[in-house]
Amino acid sequence: MKLLKFNEFSNESSVLENLTEFGFNHMGATGITGGSGVSRDTTQPNDPNLTTDGWDRHKNNIMNAQNRLTDIIQSIFNVDAANGRRADKEFTLESAKINRMYRNPSGGVDIYLEFTANLYPGEEFNAVFRNWGSNYQPKFTSTLFEKEYNKMFQHKVKGNLQKALEKWFRPKYGDYLLLKRDVELWNNMGQKESIKQGDVIEVEDVFLENYKPTIHVSVNGKQLHMSNLDYWYFNWWFEPIKKEKSTI
Repeated sequence: MKLLKFNEFSNESSVLENLTEFGFNHMGATGITGGSGVSRDTTQPNDPNLTTDGWDRHKNNIMNAQNRLTDIIQSIFNVDAANGRRADKEFTLESAKINRMYRNPSGGVDIYLEFTANLYPGEEFNAVFRNWGSNYQPKFTSTLFEKEYNKMFQHKVKGNLQKALEKWFRPKYGDYLLLKRDVELWNNMGQKESIKQGDVIEVEDVFLENYKPTIHVSVNGKQLHMSNLDYWYFNWWFEPIKKEKSTI
């Protein structure tokens, strides 16, 4: 097939003749729409895919009817009509591991992880949360969804993993050792202060409001805090110091 430039196209008489012959009737411009949404007197070309009205509306009506039937079946029997699987089957997260975390240009974090679940013993699945920690709802995808198509079930999987991650990310009160080379914190005057690898901090308070989680810490008697995306890296940068139990 020859790809014509605009000036070549306008000079091609055969193309113009075909265009004139096709006419506006084929576009459904004079059609009268009935109750079904399909134009009654739309002139159909030999190839119905050329029309942007009658044929497309006909296909759209069929798809809408199928979608309505699927919704009815699922609402009555709680079954995914596409594959016959029940949406209410129990999903239990058995283990999860974060492989990588990247800051993205949208102001959030992309989290790549692996997990295992009760429904597929011995199998590991990959998953990713995109835009985690931003002002937008994080997007979630997983290789498990290649086996599980039910939207309600997929929402359940996302919710379980999201709750597990939120619980893991939130630091507990106590002392921590800095593993990273250096980290910048903020004082109450809005000024940056750096702490070095090997420094010990004490987590005193944690706030999770208004999409701006904040950790208040004490370092050598100074009150500092870290917030925004740094919050999500806390358990990567710091290690809790276990206090030995005193023996009598």
